[in-house]
Amino acid sequence: MLELCAPMEEIDGLLSLKMLRYEMMIEKIKNTVDKDLHFLDYLELIDEPNYIHYFLANVIVNRKDYVVTTNFDYMIEKGIQRTLEPEKHEYITPVITRDSFISNFRPLDLFKEGKYPLYKIHGSKRNLITGENTGDSLVTTMSSLGRDRGIGETFSLESYKKQAVYNLMKNRTLIVMGYSGSDDFDIGPTLQGLPYLSRLIWVEHVQDLTKKIYKVKKNHENRDIDLLSQSERILINIASRAEIEVFLVKMKTIDFVKEELWKELLHNVSLPEIIEKSTHIIPGFKEWTGEEFKNAETSDVKKYMLSCSIYRDLNHDNAIFSNAEKGLKLAKSSDDIASQSYFQNHLGLINLKKGEFKEALDYFEKSLEIAEQINNPLKKAISLSNIGQIYMRQNERKLEFKPDKAVENYNKALRLFEAQQDQWGKIVCLNNLAEASLWEGDQQQALKYLMEALFLVQQLGNLEFKATITNNIGGIISTWENLDDALKQVHDALNIRQEIGDLRGVADCFHNLGDIFFHQNEYNKALESYNKELEIRKKLGEKRALAIVLSSIGWVYYRLDSLEMALEKQQEALNFNQSAGNVLLQAMNLSAIGFLSYLKDDVNVAIINYKDANSLFTNLGIGLKIEETRSCSRGLITKDNILKEHSKLDSLLSPIIQEGKSIEDRRNILTLERKKPENLKDPSKEAMFLFEEGILFAIEGNLKNARVSLEESYYIGNRLNKETELFPLFSQVFEYGIIIKPLDIKKTNFNVIYRDDNDLSPEAIEWLPSMDGRQRHREAMDYFNKGYDDSENKQYESSIQNFEKALAIYEELGDDDTVNTINEYLFSLKLSMETTDMSLEERIKKLTEQMTSMTEKGQQQFKEGNIKGAMRTIKNSILMMRGLGQDEDADALQEVINSMGGGDGLDKQKNDSELIEPEKGDFVAAAQNLIDEEELGDPEMNLTLEHSEHYYEMISKIKPAIFIAEKMGDIQRKVDGILVLADLHISENEQEVAMKRYEQALNSSIILGDSERQGKSQKGIGEIFYSQQDYEPALDRFEIALRIYDEKNLSEEKVPLLSRIGQIYLIRGDIDVASERFDEVIKIQKNPENLIFMVDATARKGEIYAIQGKNDDALNFYLQALVWYEDIEGSEASRIALLLKMAPLEGSFGDMSSALSDYEQALELMRNMGNTTDIPTVLKNIDLLKARLLDRAAQ
Repeated sequence: MLELCAPMEEIDGLLSLKMLRYEMMIEKIKNTVDKDLHFLDYLELIDEPNYIHYFLANVIVNRKDYVVTTNFDYMIEKGIQRTLEPEKHEYITPVITRDSFISNFRPLDLFKEGKYPLYKIHGSKRNLITGENTGDSLVTTMSSLGRDRGIGETFSLESYKKQAVYNLMKNRTLIVMGYSGSDDFDIGPTLQGLPYLSRLIWVEHVQDLTKKIYKVKKNHENRDIDLLSQSERILINIASRAEIEVFLVKMKTIDFVKEELWKELLHNVSLPEIIEKSTHIIPGFKEWTGEEFKNAETSDVKKYMLSCSIYRDLNHDNAIFSNAEKGLKLAKSSDDIASQSYFQNHLGLINLKKGEFKEALDYFEKSLEIAEQINNPLKKAISLSNIGQIYMRQNERKLEFKPDKAVENYNKALRLFEAQQDQWGKIVCLNNLAEASLWEGDQQQALKYLMEALFLVQQLGNLEFKATITNNIGGIISTWENLDDALKQVHDALNIRQEIGDLRGVADCFHNLGDIFFHQNEYNKALESYNKELEIRKKLGEKRALAIVLSSIGWVYYRLDSLEMALEKQQEALNFNQSAGNVLLQAMNLSAIGFLSYLKDDVNVAIINYKDANSLFTNLGIGLKIEETRSCSRGLITKDNILKEHSKLDSLLSPIIQEGKSIEDRRNILTLERKKPENLKDPSKEAMFLFEEGILFAIEGNLKNARVSLEESYYIGNRLNKETELFPLFSQVFEYGIIIKPLDIKKTNFNVIYRDDNDLSPEAIEWLPSMDGRQRHREAMDYFNKGYDDSENKQYESSIQNFEKALAIYEELGDDDTVNTINEYLFSLKLSMETTDMSLEERIKKLTEQMTSMTEKGQQQFKEGNIKGAMRTIKNSILMMRGLGQDEDADALQEVINSMGGGDGLDKQKNDSELIEPEKGDFVAAAQNLIDEEELGDPEMNLTLEHSEHYYEMISKIKPAIFIAEKMGDIQRKVDGILVLADLHISENEQEVAMKRYEQALNSSIILGDSERQGKSQKGIGEIFYSQQDYEPALDRFEIALRIYDEKNLSEEKVPLLSRIGQIYLIRGDIDVASERFDEVIKIQKNPENLIFMVDATARKGEIYAIQGKNDDALNFYLQALVWYEDIEGSEASRIALLLKMAPLEGSFGDMSSALSDYEQALELMRNMGNTTDIPTVLKNIDLLKARLLDRAAQ
């Protein structure tokens, strides 16, 4: 396949790339020569199932066992067809697409309906049974591997498949065949995280006659398992993590099926006779593709575009430059102007990475010129975005950056990308705008840009983009002391980059981790991360990055009090920067050496280095660094007088801190200030608190801790773009003799993204404009709706004014369809007002022509399923009819609109049917709901009942806390607050409001990838449905929560869920499953303080045995539960129910005395509880039993 679409001289080089993955190559081929993945049709040449396929077919048909396959082919379906009678073929149910996984997530129900389900976890090109095209379901490209996964969940199944897999495997024996364990992204990690299996049997295929079975043991001694096979390592990890039996079978798979599994599981079914068909010759894949793709020849220019794209993804800069130059030369010789733009951009990017800004800008501007010449908005947007990067990188080196030009170019590019509905370009601009916001110190805006970009990229699946964005988010929120969240983001990015072979990206992640650990005082972890980065930078030969990480390692040694090592690393960094001519970095190293020399009391050496650094900063014109080095030099002279300057240091404290009489008093005041809700998670306030903490340490003579606190204050101030405001304070500190490490040269570790126009932008999700764009869309829609309403009310002048305002915005947004529609409306309205120069006949002719056109357009839109477009077209026709005086026809059409739900103005509200419910943990649905969350209003405005003052007081406390958490970007704390609010509403029976809050928490948790909070949200929603006796949706929610708690091994949290689920299955009549769930409750809660769930489960087990006619077992469980209930306060009602069930059972055994005793005990409990309803029935039964006992005595 590669030979079809890459330069012949590059084939060997491309195939030799160690990190070139199959999925990456398939993505490129799909974008280049095989959009529909026709090459997979080669699999259809094999059309006869083998013994393995027949075995799987038969266990589905004859045993109702569950089967999951990663194969794309149709062999199992064909095996089922050959096993079933033809009239039953329609009941074969391949589960392939998102919708089918969401609809068929409980296989038990499918079998109850007489269906034969097969779960195709990696999708299939089509549904063999229905003929449906299911190509979008294929998991065979890098995008498909990254799609529909939340933060930290890249290496797992898509969100919408998880519940089906859980229900397929819970408490069952899993037999794995034909799988090597090499799926890094979904199946491998999923298999290693299945604690809810009962048993795992893994068949490792061998070529010889080996027949061995091993029981896999836990790796208690942490022995090195690297020399074992991939499957053996996976099994040892599974056995070590989960309390399940694990077996490894080494045998030919087909022999194991025929000789072992068939005999054990299908002993009543004969082995089919499979006859090899020698007449059917299957060509080799190369021969087949040569014939199938003979008309899909790719030009040499396009081939170099592909090789450039692959080398770019794997960061092979020299190869990119070489291929781009060759491609550009070919494009020029063949007058392929559009492709010239592509290669110009790639050559620009290579120069940009090298810091050759003038050359890079020249290439980008040539690319932009070409894009404008050929009127290609996409290429123009890409060039503008790249030019924005030039302005960012040039000014970064001056440390006095005002990102006006960069932002201007990014916004121009964003508008063009949105007009083209280009998803990748939009994400690029959102990410890069976030960097500009960071340089301006607006971390909140930066995080908003990044979160919106992340919503999109997680739906679309671009792993490279996702890694970049999550790494950037981690860097931002680490400043807010969200260490766990920050590490989760960066580790997700690191794992992705390791798997896709992005070495430079891996190094970036290690650097980010090092910075996070450094500023959290985790110095050994920081050193470990920086050293890993160092090794990669050496391999890549990146001198500038190498010097930066050496300097970072030096600062770790400084904090570890290893000044000699710190100086050594800074000197190494200086040597690299001098050889590479990096003047700014040289100046930073000299400042660092000056500072470290000061700490060693080498004052003269320190002064010399500060002076040299000052000279370089002066040449560069960096004012802040000039003043910093000058102040530090002056401070070296006065450092011995520091202990005499307490009064001067006191003056640097805020008045409220100065109120403390002693250092301890002042520190207590500072602690209280820090804990105030309005100050939590506020980086700017934290910077000032750290400053004052440092001053307090200095006053008491603890200079080491003083420096750490002041350095962290300075670091945060720099990240917030407040270093200029803080510097006067720090300048005084320096001059009082407290010298700290120099200010970092970068405000943040930020990775940018570039748009490669060789990558096709996906169409998998409904287009959503960006935040600013959505606001403009809403504004335009308001004008449009007002215009339409005014036209209906014959207020034509007002209508025209509103339509024209809407038109201006839609033209700005590049929405051509809506622009055309509004122009048609305006024409109709102006005709109605007779404000045109046309004669009556000309107006009628024009309107009639437009009506005919509208009718044809509407019919086509209906055929294509575009209901919204059809409604818009019909409304336009209505206006034209009224212009012609055809009011009756217009009224008839308006009724059609009303019946379609469009009578209140175009798109005034989102149609509920357009939204996917996130009930199955579906990431896409959660993202769509969260993006427009601000439009949902305040749920607490809809309270329906009267409540106590305490209730309203609690709401007034919780909601501000949620608001603050949201503003600080602490989504976890926000979700916790929402869950508390939801629970509060449940306690007061405000179920509708509680439901909205639980759903809000659920959406945020899905996006966060926070499964535990998802579980709490799903459980809360389930309880609402359960209380309403709506058991099916309750079961759905409870089982999702149970899966999450199973995955997290939260045993105690599972118990109430298992109890509820067991009760619902009992109501449904699924006795076996109900029994399993109650058994789990009993097993988990054998020795808990709270026995209620175990006792209830024991009683339910008795009920199940009674249904099954196992009266002895039923009575035993009832008796055991009754004994336990007597020790549980408030269990009278449960005891009554049990006694009333036991009495008939004991009567059936002829034990009338025990039955009588049961009824009498129940009667006494009823009287004590005041339950008079059932007393007459019980008294009647007592009388009957007494009569029988008298008869027996008389006999």
